[in-house]
Amino acid sequence: AAHRVAAVLGSRRPAVVVAPATDEMAGQLLGRDLSGLAHVAAVTDGPLVDGRAGADRVVVVPTAWASLSATGREVVLAHELTHVTTRAEGAQAMPLWVSEGLAEYVAYRDVRLPEQTIVGSALERVRRAGVPTGWPDDAQFDPDTGDLSVAYGLALLACREIADRHGRAALIRFSRAAARGSVEDAFRLIGTDGAAERRAWQLRIRALLAPGGQR
Repeated sequence: AAHRVAAVLGSRRPAVVVAPATDEMAGQLLGRDLSGLAHVAAVTDGPLVDGRAGADRVVVVPTAWASLSATGREVVLAHELTHVTTRAEGAQAMPLWVSEGLAEYVAYRDVRLPEQTIVGSALERVRRAGVPTGWPDDAQFDPDTGDLSVAYGLALLACREIADRHGRAALIRFSRAAARGSVEDAFRLIGTDGAAERRAWQLRIRALLAPGGQR
């Protein structure tokens, strides 16, 4: 997982992985209610100093972790270690769809699963509610009120589309710029704009919904 992060971001930061014996202990370590951890396998946590994290840890939530395959655990750790690295760079100002989408992009690098399978929950929601008109908002990533699998899937598709259209290096530049300023400014940095990227993202979603729409 750490090598996957370094391969995409160009570097990685170390982190302690804490594996408590029970979900209750994980909740105590994180200061969070268990209801918000029901479908969460791990959480990145640590103090921020001037907007940067210097001593992050990844806390495993035992019940959800135990339900994962070996590949699933590697995906989760790569996702969290991406957060460790971007938090150390001062990436707290990123909209959550950018930070979570980037973490999912890194986590699923080289995982040989069809895109339809990876984002299946998001596609099911779109079939019921329609193609989203805008990027996922931060509230959709709240484990107490949102549907994380849907929000993560939509964010992953957004970041994959940016990388496919402009290159992986452009996605990294975009995400780092989004941490320092507005998303629109970050898009301009890589030679595009938000409206064009939203249309491309929506087309990608529609293509996945079409019969035989595998990627």
